[in-house]
Amino acid sequence: MRQRRTFIRRVAGGLHAVPLSATAQQAAKVPVAGVLNIAVGPRSFTVDTTRQGLRDLGYVEGQTIVFELRFAGGKAEAYPAFAADLVRRKVDVLLVSGPTAVRAARDATRTIPIVALDLESDPVRAGFARSFAQPGGNMTGCFLDKPGVTGKWLELIGAAVPCPMGFESERGA
Repeated sequence: MRQRRTFIRRVAGGLHAVPLSATAQQAAKVPVAGVLNIAVGPRSFTVDTTRQGLRDLGYVEGQTIVFELRFAGGKAEAYPAFAADLVRRKVDVLLVSGPTAVRAARDATRTIPIVALDLESDPVRAGFARSFAQPGGNMTGCFLDKPGVTGKWLELIGAAVPCPMGFESERGA
């Protein structure tokens, strides 16, 4: 009877240990960021800045993040094929800049998160978001073409940075 209890304890203990050891041996999945860029490559200001920002956050390229880079070589018409390729590769996120790249990424997927840098488009008017209050979809990012707030931005910049060459009188200062 004692041997039977010992046997059952060992088997039960072994069953508990198997999932733990199997989990411990599995490598963590490294996220893959798909990047669409208009530059010729292999480098661009936007890509270099993104890499540096992620390094500053503790990501190590090739270890804790992998980049799948697609450079359009100045040919925006290459974006749809590049975006479709990155979606087929099942990247974890798409990093895109410029309205043409944003549109290509949006058309390629409704599920993979898209992080956009678009200094030319109003995201609602361009159809990238339903509204500012409830954008919906899989896209986030920085969109700066907002005529309604541009005047306020200039006012804030003028208040924060001394105006050169005595233009204060034109601002009403």
